[in-house]
Amino acid sequence: FTRAIKKSERPGGSGLNVAMALATTDEEIGFITYLGVDTYGEQIRSLISKSGIKQVYVKDSITPTLHALILKDGSGERTIIALEPTEMGELGLNDIKFQRGDIFLFAIWRDEYKPLLTELNSSGVICVVGAKALEDSEVEAEHVVGSKSDFKIMDLESGKARFDNIVITDGANGATLYSKMEEIHQNSLAKTVLDATGAGDSFLAGYALAVAKKMSDSQRLYLASAWSAEALASDSSLPPSWTEIKGRLDTK
Repeated sequence: FTRAIKKSERPGGSGLNVAMALATTDEEIGFITYLGVDTYGEQIRSLISKSGIKQVYVKDSITPTLHALILKDGSGERTIIALEPTEMGELGLNDIKFQRGDIFLFAIWRDEYKPLLTELNSSGVICVVGAKALEDSEVEAEHVVGSKSDFKIMDLESGKARFDNIVITDGANGATLYSKMEEIHQNSLAKTVLDATGAGDSFLAGYALAVAKKMSDSQRLYLASAWSAEALASDSSLPPSWTEIKGRLDTK
C-alpha cells in the first residue's frame, strides 16, 4: 500500500508537449490528433488554441480523450499508465498536404503508422520516429530517437541499414547517436533533477528543431540535451519554452 504525497492534473501527451515546445521557436509547427467530446478534450482544445501552433488538425471522436496516470517517485523518475486504448492509427490525413523537406515527428511509434510512414517517405518528407520502430524490420526512416529503456531490441547494425541516425538517451549517462559513418556521445547537461516527466519530450523537441535547422550530428545532440536538462530542472511535465533554454547554448 502506497499513499501519494500530492496529486495534480496536467495537460500533455508527448506529441502535444513537443509541438507546444517547438511552437515557441521560429519554425512553423503543425499538430495532428483526435480528441473526445468531453471535459478533457475541451481543456486540450483551449490549450492548443493558445499555444502558437500554426496548423492544427483535430478529429472529433466519440471515444474519451486519452489520459494517463503518472506515478513519480522521490528521484523524479516516473511510471506512466494509459487509461484508455488509442485510436491514433485511425486518423485520416488525406486532406493534409506535405512537401518535400517537411519534418514529420512520430513522438511515440505504433505499428499502425507504417502505411503513413511509407507515404511520407515516398514524398520526400523527413521522418523522426519513436524507439519501438527499431524493433520492426519493415520500418525505415531518417531518424529514430528514444530512451535506452524503450529499446527492447537493440540490433544497431541492422538498424543502421534502415535508419540514417539512431539516437539513444540514457538518463544521467547522456545520449549517443549512431549513424552509418560514426558514433557520437553527448554527456548529460543536467545539474538538477526535479521532475523527469518532460525530459524525453524536451529532448525530442530539441532534436527536431536541430534537424529543421540542418545542424550537424553533434549539434543536434547538444541542443536536444540542453533542452532536456532544462526540463529536468523544472517541476513540470511540459517542456520549457525555447526562450528559457536559449541562454544555455554556446556556439558548439
